[in-house]
Amino acid sequence: MKNFFSIILALIMATLGVVPAFAVQDCDCGKTPMILVSGMNTFPLVLDRGSENETQVFVPELDITSIALKTVGGLLAAAVFRDWNKFGDAFIPLANDLLEPVAFAPDGTSKYNVTTATFPESLASYPDLASGGNEFGLLHTACDKLGADHTYFFNYDWRADPLANAADLNLYIENVKAETRHSKVDIAACSLGAAQILAYIAVYGTDDLESCIFLSPMLSGAYVASECMTGRIEVGPSATMRYLKQMLKTEDGSKNPITVILDVLDYVGLFGQVLKLLNNGIDSLGDRLANELVIDIFATMPCIWAAMRPDAYEVAKQNLLDPQEHALLIEKIDFFHYNVRLKTAEILQNAMDAGVKVAIVSHYNTPAIPLFESADETGDGVLDTYCTSGGANCAPIGKWLTDGAGQNYSAGGNFLSPDSAIDASTCFLPDKVWFFKNLRHVGCPYDSEYNEFVFWLMEQEEQPTVFSNPLYPQFFATDDGGKTIYPLEAGAATLKETSSPTSIWMFGKLMTNVFKGFKAVSDK
Repeated sequence: MKNFFSIILALIMATLGVVPAFAVQDCDCGKTPMILVSGMNTFPLVLDRGSENETQVFVPELDITSIALKTVGGLLAAAVFRDWNKFGDAFIPLANDLLEPVAFAPDGTSKYNVTTATFPESLASYPDLASGGNEFGLLHTACDKLGADHTYFFNYDWRADPLANAADLNLYIENVKAETRHSKVDIAACSLGAAQILAYIAVYGTDDLESCIFLSPMLSGAYVASECMTGRIEVGPSATMRYLKQMLKTEDGSKNPITVILDVLDYVGLFGQVLKLLNNGIDSLGDRLANELVIDIFATMPCIWAAMRPDAYEVAKQNLLDPQEHALLIEKIDFFHYNVRLKTAEILQNAMDAGVKVAIVSHYNTPAIPLFESADETGDGVLDTYCTSGGANCAPIGKWLTDGAGQNYSAGGNFLSPDSAIDASTCFLPDKVWFFKNLRHVGCPYDSEYNEFVFWLMEQEEQPTVFSNPLYPQFFATDDGGKTIYPLEAGAATLKETSSPTSIWMFGKLMTNVFKGFKAVSDK
């Protein structure tokens, strides 16, 4: 009898120990928690965080005066001796000193104790994150719609292996599920964050995901990284002029008077001569930049390789990495390239087959920084539209696609933009990618129609497509950074120019005569 009561008592004690676990009920708020996966360097990289030696190392704090003196000195020496290596002697050590703290070792790990800010709890603990633009504008909107306790921000070291970041993201998602008492989460992956979530899905699957929305995502690598790492660096005249004019635009979108000066310099040939001189310098220093800067600082960062387009990856690897010295790095980057980057379409399709709602949002018609050969390609100012859309056929900025050229007629619909700039029929998911004209990279301003659209995508019970809602067709435009959006129509939402060609021609002719006058005087 005593044994019987002992058994009953043991069962009671065991049951009491289990009751608290059963007492935790799933949250029935009806709002899936959202995790925003950040883009590149959303928060600075810091050396020896928390110590008396704590220093921000990227973006580095600059001594502008000292840098200017050394740079100008190098340029003067190059001019005097007609040797660009004199400039390289000044510039390359300066760049190395600034960037060395963020360098990675040959094995693909950080050389130094460099970290970035992380946010393990919900935004209820970090209210300051819900302010500002880009990702933070979307976080602010999420707090309004979901509550700060259901809004999370996953930040990571952008230099690191996406597979390592994916492991951290896996733990992060488990923590979010436990804190919110939800079984699934929504993901908003911004820019380079796309590489992290694709790596996560490839390794950990989709059981914990309800939806995954890609915003200005790096889905197919990036032209800028691919061409800079394969030596295709060029400051092209049309791309440079377009970029400068875009940067000089006033707040209301009108043309800055300084752009007239640029037009005159272009008209009389001085602009082209300056760029020719600059490109000569780049060509002269190309090998030194690769051997003395790129390999030691950038080529050992796994994330740089995650940004390689498929057609550039092996070329860059052969040129920049040593099979023995960089063996561990190559193992990491090969895994990502061949199991994630080249399988992106398959990963996305498998996710949808498993019930995850997937949508891609890509922007176009904003010039890129003109430092690479393909800078004329349309994009969002940081990444090119081809790569953020998953393969759209895109006309260069200011040009149009030939009707029917290159269209994939088996895609199941008309995916040509009204302005004939984008053909989405060639994308991984042609009916699940939306385009916004004139919107910059990760443009998610708070209290905007753009953010309302993003949450419409995220909150759909079924997989949304560009045909799901007449209010949200495939092609949109904006004139105010996404605060308001409207369906794109043929001929609408162009980058307006306010100076007429005639006035530029007349002013240019006048300045040409002035220059001729100066030349005549100097020849006497």
